[in-house]
Amino acid sequence: MVNIDKETVRQILHDELNMTKFCAKMVPKNLTLEQKDGMRQICVDILERMENERDLLKKVITCDETWIFQYDPKTKRQSMHWKTSASPKLKKARISKSKLKAMLIVFFDIKGVIMTEWVPQGQTVNQHYYLQVLTTLRERVRRKQA
Repeated sequence: MVNIDKETVRQILHDELNMTKFCAKMVPKNLTLEQKDGMRQICVDILERMENERDLLKKVITCDETWIFQYDPKTKRQSMHWKTSASPKLKKARISKSKLKAMLIVFFDIKGVIMTEWVPQGQTVNQHYYLQVLTTLRERVRRKQA
């Protein structure tokens, strides 16, 4: 519009106006005000409970899920072998990600891992599947506490 080249605009913004260019922070999704208020209220409730129950964090169980790729576990050194001068040299391909992968769900508390769950191949991870997994977790925790 004002017929100034980009470099001149960049110099004015940077040198004269002390502006810096930053990349936007990537987030999974933008929350609505209602969702932000709900999360804030949950945090306030947890802080209040922590004031009344000092060992509250010792009772928290959380989980994480990750995709695990199947790798060839042999390293170059592990694949060493004895051979004669006449025998052919064995070749070993570099370790690469396999097309086979599985989802692992790990439940843990302040002391460490409580339970791991390998998701069966082809299983859809939805609310019904998680309900089964959480039922199993509850039973393990009950047995451990008894």
